[in-house]
Amino acid sequence: MKVSFIIPSYNSLRTLPLTIESLLRQPGNDFEIIVVDSSDDEMARKYIGLLPSERVKIIQQEKKTIPAEGRNIGAHAAKGELLCFIDSDVILSDDWLENIRTAYQEGCKTGGGAISIPESQKENVIALAQMYLQFNEYLNAPGRQERLFVPSCNMFCDKNLFWEAGGFPGVRASEDTLFFLRLQGQAKVYFIPEAKCYHMFREGWKEFLGNQFLLGQYVSIYRREFYQSWIYKGIIPLVLTPAFLIVKFFRIVSRVAKVAGEHAGPFVRASPVFLIGFFWWSAGFIKGFVNDGNTRS
Repeated sequence: MKVSFIIPSYNSLRTLPLTIESLLRQPGNDFEIIVVDSSDDEMARKYIGLLPSERVKIIQQEKKTIPAEGRNIGAHAAKGELLCFIDSDVILSDDWLENIRTAYQEGCKTGGGAISIPESQKENVIALAQMYLQFNEYLNAPGRQERLFVPSCNMFCDKNLFWEAGGFPGVRASEDTLFFLRLQGQAKVYFIPEAKCYHMFREGWKEFLGNQFLLGQYVSIYRREFYQSWIYKGIIPLVLTPAFLIVKFFRIVSRVAKVAGEHAGPFVRASPVFLIGFFWWSAGFIKGFVNDGNTRS
């Protein structure tokens, strides 16, 4: 079974070398690495051009390409029967591929692994806050579990199944959620905690808050478009927004509490920054409901 790693990249010189190094440490050589790059930074393009051609295939885009489109481009070029989607700011554990192969051979056709934080960021409260805001459902947990979806930064999918679902929708954010919503009923989605990755998060306030706003905005836009429910029409979602946000907040806290042994201290340390990020996510969530729905790039 051949595996294709697919990495969308844009000006990721700070993190991509660590991502590539972690892939090259995976056991065996029966996998390919595909980097779909749309960098406009000269140093980033120079680094990518120096990657070993016998192990890494580069697909260069002439203009900035959103991650969903980059992943689809890589999937079209992939030769493997198993597609592994990895972001350019992720470090895989050395046994990641071994764990994914085992799960796949045991019948898991799609899913992903746990998401943690690298040692270099464990004292950075902005990075910690992002981990708890974005990946609270994918912290360490015992045993394989079924989930509705997994994040596309640490995800695998059978190639045929991926295209049966139409690939990733061409949207700027929430593309992984929408992909798995399309996939419902076709295959079970598995969370495999032993297949761990370490996400290198943004460390600046501007990037952190801007990303939280964007994520909140797209959650509301595509929840409204996908579900087509009366709950998301007219002024109703704005009236119900406080309830949405309260439920989201307590879900995050309860998920962190389940793995409190490892995360209690870091979560408490990061809680002031977490609350600021949650506020900006909420502002984006509200903006998405009053948006005209044309935010797709």
